[in-house]
Amino acid sequence: MRSLLSGSVFVVAVIACAACLFGCEDDLPVDPPPDKSIPGNLRLEVDYRSTHEIGFRCGSQDTVRPLELRIQYGPQRWWRQFTLLGEDTLFVLSGLQPGTEYFVNLIRIDEKGAVIDSTTPMMVSTLEIGVSHSYTWEEIEIGNYGSVCNDVWVHSDSCIYVVGNRLGEDPNQGHIARYDGKEWNIENINIINQGEIRTVYGFSESDIWIGAGHNILHYDGTKYGEKWTRIPVDIPGRIWTIWGRRPDDVWFAGEEGTLMHWNGHSVESWHLSDNYSITLLTGDAGGRVYAYVIDKQPILQSSIWGYDGHEWSRLVRIEREGKTIDRYHMQYWIYGGGGLWCDETGGLFSGGRYLYRYINEEWYMPDYIEGNTIGSTVVTGKISLISGWNLSNIVFLNIDGDVYHMNGIAVSRLYRQPSPQSLMIGRMDAADNTICIAGTRYDPINRGVIIIGRR
Repeated sequence: MRSLLSGSVFVVAVIACAACLFGCEDDLPVDPPPDKSIPGNLRLEVDYRSTHEIGFRCGSQDTVRPLELRIQYGPQRWWRQFTLLGEDTLFVLSGLQPGTEYFVNLIRIDEKGAVIDSTTPMMVSTLEIGVSHSYTWEEIEIGNYGSVCNDVWVHSDSCIYVVGNRLGEDPNQGHIARYDGKEWNIENINIINQGEIRTVYGFSESDIWIGAGHNILHYDGTKYGEKWTRIPVDIPGRIWTIWGRRPDDVWFAGEEGTLMHWNGHSVESWHLSDNYSITLLTGDAGGRVYAYVIDKQPILQSSIWGYDGHEWSRLVRIEREGKTIDRYHMQYWIYGGGGLWCDETGGLFSGGRYLYRYINEEWYMPDYIEGNTIGSTVVTGKISLISGWNLSNIVFLNIDGDVYHMNGIAVSRLYRQPSPQSLMIGRMDAADNTICIAGTRYDPINRGVIIIGRR
């Protein structure tokens, strides 16, 4: 069993009871009466559950005494001591069995290891595996010869938007491709004389953002082509990526350090170095935002940056190949950079040579992905993009255009790209029962393609 600790000072006892729940109750320690001379009551709440992980919110005002982590799983037991750094900590147990019930409680001990007090044991279970690996796939050509598909946003099974270049008749006119559940339609955006649209993101059918060159455009839900509004702001570089957690909290980024934020009324500039290009943004529901940044000087170097609600800072450096594994692996650099995606708990996934997850200010390599260990080969191959719904429903796209699905306990290939040598991948998105990939075929003249999987 694997656990992640970040500033915890609690004893967490976990007893697995898959077959006979009440038969295990006698193994739990008897709750002693609280010692009133010790400050603070222990607090334990379930933060989230998945098929293989349970996240707990643990709290106490006692930040001095060392406590012990006790884990019992079947006949095996583990102990670990740690110290408290804060009164509220997210504690994650991973590597658990799906559909399994657990008794859990917090225990506080004194300097001699004797139990002082504990929370009342609670029962919590991991989720059953309920997500199917079964998808049907089709590839659709879109636009004229010479067309390119750059980005896709999936709002629902019957509402998908794809942007690119030369999707319509006029190569100097901006176009957006929209799927309404029955067919694809190409619609003009008359407000700009910009043929290429690089990125699209939205919150609903009446709240959509696109980045086209040095322009940020917003659509408010009325007739297409007439109510796109250009946001009046000076933009140093072309916009490459957009992400937001709600309509009044949207980020835009791109070339020459371009990093801008929409607060619901105006755009604020958070410009980084002119040497930086920001190619991908993502974030979580709590306000954390992450960016994939390429530094072009003095040598090409990639890294992942994070915004904590106050400032941007570099989290980790990216090494793609050839780096010798040493004690700084995952502390200063990872074999990542292939996609960024946040799950429902705020954990950040990044792929590449291996798959990594960032939570509690630390990186780790999920051990439920076959081959995801240093010196081995991850079953998905080198990961280039990540999307999904939750921890038990994640989609990976590798560099050959193959699609893999993780349902919480197993990884399965959903789609094998028949001609990877002629495909240039743009972006991928997933929602409802749909996975959509925007890309371009070169055989020999480029033409935009949309690859759709439906469950």
